[in-house]
Order: sequence, then C-alpha cells, then structure tokens
Amino acid sequence: MTLHKAPPLVQAIEEGLQANRIYCIASGEAQGAMKFYMYAQEETKKAIILMEVQISDRILQATIKSDNKEDLQQFKEYFESIVNNEFK
Repeated sequence: MTLHKAPPLVQAIEEGLQANRIYCIASGEAQGAMKFYMYAQEETKKAIILMEVQISDRILQATIKSDNKEDLQQFKEYFESIVNNEFK
C-alpha cells in the first residue's frame, strides 16, 4: 500500500493505531525504514492477531497472522480502512 504523504513519526503511528485498538509491542527505525510489531484482539471470539508492519519510502507492508482465516480477512479490511483514514 502506498502512502500519499510522508509517514508521521513512530510515536504518532503507534498512537493512531492504539486509538483503534491495535497495540504496539516493539517499534523502531533501521536502515531508513520504520518497523512495528503489533497485536490486536478480536472482540467476540477473543482471537489474537499479530502484525509486522514496515514503512519505507512511503510503502507500507504488513504481515498479518491469526489462527482464524475469517478474522484475517476482516482485520485486513479494518487495518486498511484505518491506514486510509489516518495516514493517507
């Protein structure tokens, strides 16, 4: 996914996602890229969703994992809507 404006600081990204119930375990910058390790919990099923997000040169790449494939698709759409509203 391409970001149309420069990404905000690491702290601003963490706060923006936390406001949407996506929590950061670890983050930092290395070799010109921002990396985040995050998790979220699906409300009704209590499934845990894990994410690795990397932003480099306005390109956002995310690896999203969960034991439940239905949760993955639903969360992917949720995450994309957050990124589109908060960071594009």
